[in-house]
Amino acid sequence: MNTPHRMARLALTVAAVLGVTLAPASAATFVVDQDGQASATDCGATQTALPSIGAAVAAAGDGDTVVVCPGTTPYNEQLVINKALTIRGFAQTQVVIRPSPMFPNSTSAFSGAPIAAVIVVGDTTATLSQLIVDAGGADLPSTDCSGPNLVGIFYRNASGVVSDSVVRNVRLPAGLEGCQAGLGIFAQSGGGGGSVVQVDGVSVRDYQKNGIVGNEAGTTIQVSNSLITGNPAANVSVQNGLQIGFGATGTIIANRIVDQIYLPCTFPYTPGGGCDTGASLGILVFDAAIDVAIYDNVIANTQAGIYIGGGIIASGSNRADLSGNTVDATSVFDGIVIVGDAHSVSRNTITRADGTGIFLSGNDNRVTSNRIQETAVGIWSYSGTGNLYPISGARANTLFNVETPALGSAALSAESARSRSGASRAASRTVATPRRY
Repeated sequence: MNTPHRMARLALTVAAVLGVTLAPASAATFVVDQDGQASATDCGATQTALPSIGAAVAAAGDGDTVVVCPGTTPYNEQLVINKALTIRGFAQTQVVIRPSPMFPNSTSAFSGAPIAAVIVVGDTTATLSQLIVDAGGADLPSTDCSGPNLVGIFYRNASGVVSDSVVRNVRLPAGLEGCQAGLGIFAQSGGGGGSVVQVDGVSVRDYQKNGIVGNEAGTTIQVSNSLITGNPAANVSVQNGLQIGFGATGTIIANRIVDQIYLPCTFPYTPGGGCDTGASLGILVFDAAIDVAIYDNVIANTQAGIYIGGGIIASGSNRADLSGNTVDATSVFDGIVIVGDAHSVSRNTITRADGTGIFLSGNDNRVTSNRIQETAVGIWSYSGTGNLYPISGARANTLFNVETPALGSAALSAESARSRSGASRAASRTVATPRRY
């Protein structure tokens, strides 16, 4: 449901991006086709075109557009973009960028660690659309987890839009499946820089660690109308669908996030078992800035649907707004986990959670008008004061087929709750595996 409040937030974020991407009147269009012949309207035309995307990026200037024809094979190139460009695939074709092998071409703005990305946007603004970004040929020269992080698209102190695209196969070589690396789309700020990135209509799949990440203060990421798909059979690194953390903020709206399952973590939770390594989450918000908004998403087949928390560099994440989300089929832990203060959780639907429908640890949280069904505990206010979670009366939460409708912190001991639902485990930081990179 797109309320005026939500649409205003969306418009402000888009305006923040578009305000720095308007092209000058003299902007040029560069056309790319592997055979050196194409036009901006016809990939079969005989006009002279550039043979590679990198050549077009080198020739273009701020405000220019690069149109890429599909070619006969994938484009075997890593791109570093430091100009204000639009790069788009030719309409209704499949433009695949698949470099092989790949090498480090950037560094983390936080740690300085090497990053090998298919596309790096650095210190500028770039719009990417109608592209298939495939890291399946990376073959990084890594022998252990200290090697470069592998990323599909990396916005480093940069802004822009990624739309109507696919990011896939972002995995380290065989033998390194457990490394905490492999990100589909990564927006990161550092050194006083900033990133405002919009991701819309993008499919991200077969990544090793996280599908989409926005990290560090100065980063604002908006993810909308996108599909993020995990791979339980290959999940050795404790995947998460989408992460906002470590001072970043953002809006997550109308996405589908599915199949985030870490197979060693099984129900019921057992101390010393696989869940002590972590659990795979649909949405992970960890030590984020205030006012993260999570609206109208579908999260299914995860080990905790939405996790709002933290506590490493700050007191956690506070004042998030969760509304209109559907969280289904949560194994082991909870549909929604709230660790922090002054969050609003309303009009969400949670079904089939092994743990608690909505778990609270913090102060002054408002949990109202949610629908919860088939959970061990409906709502559990585990700790804190001033939490509102009515099960009758005005703005009541509606509970069906739950073993225990609602619990306060004194209603059930942590040990007995652990044996019943594993919910107390979800209150600890070890269930989430945030990465700062």
